[in-house]
Amino acid sequence: MLHKHDIMLLKMTFRYNFLHAPRDMRGKNVEALRTLLTLCDTEIYAFQDSWFAILECISRLEYAVSWPAMSATVMQGSNQISRDAILQSLRELAGKPTEQVFVNSIKLPSETVVEFFTALCSVSAEELKQIPARVFSLQKVVEISYYNMARIRMVWARIWSVLAHHFIFAGSHPDEKVAMYAIDSLRQLAMKYLERAELANFTFQNDILKPFVVLIRSSRSDSIRRLIVDCIVQMIKSKVGSIKSGWRSVFMIFTAAADDDSEPIVESAFENVEQVVLEHFDQVVGDCFMDCVNCLIGFANNKSSHRISLKAIALLRICEDRLAEGLIPGGALKPIDTTVDETCDVTEHYWFPMLAGLSDLTSDREQRSENCALEDVCFMLPQLLSLLLDCAKKTDQSVVSISLGALVHLIDVGGYQFSDEDWDTLLKSIRDASYTTQPLELLNDLGFDNTKHRKVLTRDLNSPSPVAVGRDLSYKCNDNFYENGSTVGIDEDGIALHHNQDIERPVDMEGSEGIPSPSGRTMRPTEDGGLPRNQTFGQKIMDNLFMRSFSSKPKNRTSDVMVPSSPSKI
Repeated sequence: MLHKHDIMLLKMTFRYNFLHAPRDMRGKNVEALRTLLTLCDTEIYAFQDSWFAILECISRLEYAVSWPAMSATVMQGSNQISRDAILQSLRELAGKPTEQVFVNSIKLPSETVVEFFTALCSVSAEELKQIPARVFSLQKVVEISYYNMARIRMVWARIWSVLAHHFIFAGSHPDEKVAMYAIDSLRQLAMKYLERAELANFTFQNDILKPFVVLIRSSRSDSIRRLIVDCIVQMIKSKVGSIKSGWRSVFMIFTAAADDDSEPIVESAFENVEQVVLEHFDQVVGDCFMDCVNCLIGFANNKSSHRISLKAIALLRICEDRLAEGLIPGGALKPIDTTVDETCDVTEHYWFPMLAGLSDLTSDREQRSENCALEDVCFMLPQLLSLLLDCAKKTDQSVVSISLGALVHLIDVGGYQFSDEDWDTLLKSIRDASYTTQPLELLNDLGFDNTKHRKVLTRDLNSPSPVAVGRDLSYKCNDNFYENGSTVGIDEDGIALHHNQDIERPVDMEGSEGIPSPSGRTMRPTEDGGLPRNQTFGQKIMDNLFMRSFSSKPKNRTSDVMVPSSPSKI
């Protein structure tokens, strides 16, 4: 701790070194500067809030001896011998004595070293604002970071919080050369830190690489963004075995690159993402898996290269397979009897973001990207159909309408992509749902043979066309359908009978308040007040399919499927 007279002496050395006015500098001013540097070596533990003034003097000293324009102003008006002697003394002080100040930073206690870094970054910021900008203190920031990297992680984290902001400031400099120098300095520092093994539950690697994320997102220069991608690529190639929590920032950088307008940047970033997924997937698992997925979704949505989009979708499929196989901690498909909370956690954390990204791709303007995305999610078709048709069997009419509308939309949007096996699965599911929702009591009262009726339901299941599906369903799900203004009924032997549309309907059953069916019969209400089950499923899906098929036809072309007319009223 400095005594009172020592502090006064220190202030006098700041005032009388005359580095701020080199033309008035004399021999006594050089001696004052020499005394200051000596104190920095011998009384290093005594300085508290004086580091900014000391480092500012060192910065001015370097400026005076390294810039010819400043050297020419030293002792201006004096004889040449005196000027040469002063310049020689300044050059000596700018050498080892000045360098020793930075080397001694390793001896500073934890609190003081943070103040030292803060002061040096402030001086560096002032240098960068000069015209032309200077990088002397920025270079010293990198050097003393090397010296102090062995400090405990809690102290180094405090130091890095100061350095990160300064590197972002320097990397955003309007002079592209200065910005590139700052980014390259950051790369050197990050490479040095990646040599240290990261302990479990530490995420400091991620913090080290975050300035790159901020810079690539904010930079408008193609050269700067390309340099950042190149820096990350170099780190991956040389330190891939050491990267742990740093993968999160790596994928964030590549995600930003995926949205870049420059195709070379997109291609360079994707080549390395592809290599990471194919060769180093085991090192990416865990907390960084979803960052990898989001990165691939970004490349799948890129507008620069369609080839990259297709490759990214293929890599997403690899991630899905490994997730389902249980290669991702906590991501394996769970048995049916697994608790709901565990299943929801896995679904929300892993599967939902992945499938949501693929669903966005299905509306992509590029047809091939849309097809690949649909192919990637077709494995869920049986489960999806089961869910929709289970909802379609409910007695709540709003639930039925929503589920059947979703089913028709699925056929309309993705039907052309279905294989024969997919169509077979779809039609069999609809057939089974239609049969299980038949109003058996009503059919028995009307004299229907359920066995024969079920046989009718199983006809023509191989039709690949959604329009044909609607035509078949209208035949199978009801006892008649409308064709060019006539109704076609089915007798007990399965023979089609034609009737005039205006034929008189059978007498209504007593007490019936059901909604008239297209065949003209009045259906009984169910015990809970809802519609009969065949009205709930069969009529609903028929109406949805008919109307969707009809509305999708061009206006200048006559539809091959007639919209059923309203039943004639008595």
